[in-house]
Amino acid sequence: VIFVWKKTSGQKASQVAASNAPVIHMGPVTVNLDKDSSNDPDRYLCLDMDVNLKELMPDQKIPGIHPGAMEAAVIFLSSLVYNNVKDFSKIKQQVKKLVDILNPYMHGVVDKIVINHVIIADNMDKVEEFIIEHTPSKEAQAGKAQEGKSGQNAGKAQKAGG
Repeated sequence: VIFVWKKTSGQKASQVAASNAPVIHMGPVTVNLDKDSSNDPDRYLCLDMDVNLKELMPDQKIPGIHPGAMEAAVIFLSSLVYNNVKDFSKIKQQVKKLVDILNPYMHGVVDKIVINHVIIADNMDKVEEFIIEHTPSKEAQAGKAQEGKSGQNAGKAQKAGG
């Protein structure tokens, strides 16, 4: 059983353009959820999220994701049980806690975390599928640039050959 939630943006185009706050894409984060008992099935929380920073001063550099921040995020998320994340409102509560966990590592500039895509998977095949789907490969990025130059014939040739 897989639960899939997708969040839509309620912002108008003018609001998005007016925002000067930087966004750091964290990429896919996958953790094994903790269990209430040893009889509970394995479940994996898979998140694709962005860290929205507070508006920075003009001379202030965008901080990178500190390795300790990622470690703290993984420890926190893997301590959760299924009941902590079984619906989107509960996930939003946990994400607010995650902001408090990340802020000390990020010099207090984290404003919020936006969940782009989340699933709770019950097997590793679905986890691997999620990671592949949400990790842009260098070949895909190069392919998009090349496709823009050579048109759609390149895509058709790949489908015929693959």
